[in-house]
Amino acid sequence: PGGSHDWPADPGWRIVPDLFNGRRLQDGVWDVAASRVVLVGREGVVFEHRAGSWTKHETGLTSTLRSVAQLGPDEYVAVGTGGGVCHGQGSLWRPEDSGSEANLTLVLASGEVAWAVGSRGAVLRRQAGVWTSLPPAGSDDLLGAAVLHDSVFVACADTSLIRVWDGDSWGSVAPAKWEHEETYGLVTNGDGHLYALADSMYVREATGWRTISDSHLDLAR
Repeated sequence: PGGSHDWPADPGWRIVPDLFNGRRLQDGVWDVAASRVVLVGREGVVFEHRAGSWTKHETGLTSTLRSVAQLGPDEYVAVGTGGGVCHGQGSLWRPEDSGSEANLTLVLASGEVAWAVGSRGAVLRRQAGVWTSLPPAGSDDLLGAAVLHDSVFVACADTSLIRVWDGDSWGSVAPAKWEHEETYGLVTNGDGHLYALADSMYVREATGWRTISDSHLDLAR
């Protein structure tokens, strides 16, 4: 965001064996503590890399898995098309009932709670192994989500609109600085701020939104 940059060549990249059999991979997560990589993609299949080798796991789903998040040590949740969701503990993956038919495009974890967003404003919460649907965050598809201070923020497709769930109802966050741009991602980090990704990057502070210029981004690292 904020401009083009030349990335240095990295000789450390190599092609992994084609065990994916033509399945397009959609998302992945790196479990640092377990030295494990988990990838998800078409036909509900999960690929795991551990101890130098790849393993394929069946989840009981046939839909495309679009996103995966880590809930805890060696524990994961993945979501996908048609409301498909599954839970992984170690090497055991099982489907769960989301109660939704929405195409879920993103899942993120906040502690042991997972949040999923998708088509037509769908927002789902998983707590203690049970999925529940929140009231829709409007009628737009949702492109991004973030959790900050017990509030859930979602980015609506084709607009600059950001909605926030405070535990009882949806409100709107005014993105005055980029009202003519599309918000396609939201990020939080340890500094307690919400970042929005549009044509540039913006950070929400106590006094409002501020543009993060190229001078504040060290993208070469």
